[in-house]
Amino acid sequence: MSKAVVGGVMETGLDDGLCFDQLEVGSSMSIVVMVCRSWDSDNVHGRYITTDYIFSDRNGDSIHATARSNVAHYFVDKLKEGCLYQLKNFTVVKNRPAYRILKDSQYMIELQGSTVFKKVSVDHGGFERYPFQIVQFEDLEVTNNKYFVDVIGYVTTADNVSTTSTGRRMLEFNLRNERGGHMAVTLWGKLSESFIAQKSKKAGVYTVILSSMTVKNYLGSLGLSSSSATLIIDNNNIPLLESFNASLRGLICELRHSQLGMARMLSQQLLSSYSRLGRTRRRFRCFSIFEVISFIIFMLS
Repeated sequence: MSKAVVGGVMETGLDDGLCFDQLEVGSSMSIVVMVCRSWDSDNVHGRYITTDYIFSDRNGDSIHATARSNVAHYFVDKLKEGCLYQLKNFTVVKNRPAYRILKDSQYMIELQGSTVFKKVSVDHGGFERYPFQIVQFEDLEVTNNKYFVDVIGYVTTADNVSTTSTGRRMLEFNLRNERGGHMAVTLWGKLSESFIAQKSKKAGVYTVILSSMTVKNYLGSLGLSSSSATLIIDNNNIPLLESFNASLRGLICELRHSQLGMARMLSQQLLSSYSRLGRTRRRFRCFSIFEVISFIIFMLS
């Protein structure tokens, strides 16, 4: 099926069309969207099935859009993240009963071979460039494959990719938050190598958003597992990661201040005790001062 793709910038007087909250099943009027992120999805056998997108509208709302493998080539490398497009001739369908990318969305968009899109130049105000549905660790529940969740945290150690008895590659690590909580994470397949590669390029604490994760129960404890829709997002210029990094810096400063106070107090107590020693035991003082200094260095490390 042929497809019309109109290039260039939309003329003045653009019809903004519908917003997502005005969509109904079967409707295919004009809408203007921002492409927020995109990814390819595979089935359980690793076969490519769709290219998927998160769009936002001028109200800042988000919707999941998908293009089946037989028409995805019309859109791949043409719908650019961060850009605005007018879309026509798409299909609105009810959101999936399982594996929902956006848990609370009523509808999703299916891009067809007849879908027409055109890059436009309008005010970006209202469009949400980086929409996520972050769930805090304390609020996570088993998803039972009905929907996915986005999580944010930091990682200190994640180095060893292993292989299961069935030949699947996997990476396990703990994702931690700014409140001291942690959650076990398992990344599967190529995602495990990608995570190690991306983490190796970042110095210090590695902060990351993991999108479209499932929540499972492992021997009585909750854990996060990747899906074919999971993305590793570590761009520190994203406002959400900027805010998270700022909270971490505050936590580290507070912790170091507390450790410094404790070290000073204990060192004073130790020095006071040793100062009361008589001349006959003064030969131990060099060792005690060294011990205090070592302790302070340890506390501040």
